[in-house]
Formats: sequence, C-alpha cells, structure tokens
Amino acid sequence: MENIDNEINNILFDKLESICKDIYSRRIDMNKIYLKKSVDSIVDFSIKNRLDFYLFSKYAKTFDNSKIKVISNTIINEYENYKNKLKNSINIIKKYYKTEDFVIVKTFSSFPHKTTDLDVVVKKMENVSENVFKREDCLSIDISDKIEWGGIIPIDNNYFWKNLEVYLYDEIEFFIPNKYLDTLIRIGHIPFELAHIKLGELLHIFKQGLDINWEILKEQAKLMGWYKTFNNMLKILDELHACLFGKYYFYNEYLTSNKKLHFPYKIPVSLIVNGVIEKRAWKKIWGARYLIKDWIIECIRRKTY
Repeated sequence: MENIDNEINNILFDKLESICKDIYSRRIDMNKIYLKKSVDSIVDFSIKNRLDFYLFSKYAKTFDNSKIKVISNTIINEYENYKNKLKNSINIIKKYYKTEDFVIVKTFSSFPHKTTDLDVVVKKMENVSENVFKREDCLSIDISDKIEWGGIIPIDNNYFWKNLEVYLYDEIEFFIPNKYLDTLIRIGHIPFELAHIKLGELLHIFKQGLDINWEILKEQAKLMGWYKTFNNMLKILDELHACLFGKYYFYNEYLTSNKKLHFPYKIPVSLIVNGVIEKRAWKKIWGARYLIKDWIIECIRRKTY
C-alpha cells in the first residue's frame, strides 16, 4: 500500500512540474522548492499558488485514486462556479460602462485560474451605486479610475490607456492590459500591495517578459518615482529564475545553487519599506505593519517547519 501511495505522490508531483513548464517553457527544478511529495502537501501548495485548477483539470483522468478524484472534482466544480460569477460580473460592468471605457486588470493570465475578486479600471467614475455590483452570483468588484494601492500610484494614466488589447472571454469582448502594462502592473503590485509572489504569478511574469523591452518599463517606473524599487524587483526575479531554472532571466549566465525556496515567496521587508519611502507614501508605512507582522510570523513558522 505504501508503494502505491508513493507512486501516486510521485506522479502528482511530476504533473505539477509539467503544468509549470506549460506556463513557462523552461523546465523548473521542483527540488529547489520546499514541497513534500504527498497529496495533501501538493494540493495545498497548488491552491496557495493558483495552480490548483490547471493541475487537476488537465490531469483529472490520470488518477484512479479515490481521494484525488474527490479533490479534483471539488476544485473543478469550484472553478466552474467561479467562471459563472466572472461572466456575470463582466456583463454587469458592461451595462454601466462602454467597452472602450473600462479595463479588467490582473484577472487573465497565461493559464486558467481563479481570482478572489475583479479589479476594474475605468476612464471616469460614473454615479453608480456600489450596491449594483454586490450580488451573490458575482465576484467582488473593485472599480477605480487609476491603478492605485494605498495611495501609491505606480503607473501614469496616459501610459495605462495607451497599452491595452482586446480580450474575448466566453464571447464577451473587453479590454485588458497588453504584455507591457500587465507586467508593469504585476511587478508594482508585489512590493506595494501583496508582499509575496505566488509561483503561478511568477511563471506568468516570466512568460510575459520574454518578448518585451524592459527598458520601456524602467522608464515608466522612473517617471512615476519607483525606479529603485522596480530594479530591486527585477533583481529578485532574476535570483528566483536562477534558483528555479539554473540560469538568470536577464543575464546569459548559469547558476548552481543548493538554495530552496518557499512559495508563495515572501518579499524582503526592507524592499517594501524602501519602496514606500521612495514613493513617499507615508500612510502606507502604517498600513504595512500588518505585512511586517505576517512576515515575522512566517519566518518563525519556517524555522520550526
């Protein structure tokens, strides 16, 4: 029985590695990630890193194991419910805003996954009651007329509206950020709001960034006053890529490392604090106390792991 369990765990582990390669073309070294080869650990890891639906929908028929079938069916059903809510949410937004007047950000990426809410940027805030967007058959909808996190505005509004592309979801047409804007938003979202990087998000950023000119993004970061933070984020991306793939992302150099990573990957507190100082977002420092508290608790947990 133990041999059967080990075989199932190994197969599930290999399938997780396989979907990572589907998202970003290089083969990831899963041994560089803290992850036990057990069903519970892999399921928990995939959920926390937004890889759960992609993993279990693609390989739902691979396993005869009853436990995995139950897990797979639950995750797939949750995603179907999410898709229905997402569609309803977009349709409601389109009732109040013309297609060219709103953009959905951070929801659609290189692989299918769920999000906790729907972030929408509009050209002009209409006099619409928030209650019309609060329905049980919809996602939580956050509408703003700019990209902003706690008083921090990392992207120029003119740049934002000039870097869009049409997206079609379930026969509904609307705008999303193009690769340049999408990458810039996601990189800015990490130090100024999230303070961590999910593995799925990281792989998506790596894929998006393969055919963009990063100097253009650097110029936008410089214009908006977070050039140092942006460059520090690129250093982190480079180091993570070198550890997971054995080669740096921005430089043609290889690296052999025994370092192992926890995902979601916690951003250093110093980077967060320095980013807030660079943007002179003094109100954000008080808000960041929760991030620092969570970071300390996580460090303690890992030492006792």
